[in-house]
Amino acid sequence: MLERTQGVRPADCGDPLARRRINRWTTQLEPLELPGTHIAPPRSHTTARTHDLSFRAATALFGHMGVEWDVRAADEREHGSGSRCTAPAAARCAPGGSYGRTRGTTACG
Repeated sequence: MLERTQGVRPADCGDPLARRRINRWTTQLEPLELPGTHIAPPRSHTTARTHDLSFRAATALFGHMGVEWDVRAADEREHGSGSRCTAPAAARCAPGGSYGRTRGTTACG
């Protein structure tokens, strides 16, 4: 199955603290770039915990990074921080970047 996919979603939990625990064991079985990890909203819909953007982004950086957050609800400070947080992932997706090379394509589409 892993030969035919560019990403795997290990769980439907956007809480970054729970995601770290899940990904700890998921990455024992599959390459780091496969687990879907996302910048979640400030308040988790599954656990009701809140985390600041830096923690949510740092958690999302270690995997197939995406954004699962309605950024229209973000304030100005979060918009600026969000751009800085996603820059490392964007660089990996640029032509010649390292993300997804095991498949011969970029994971960013």
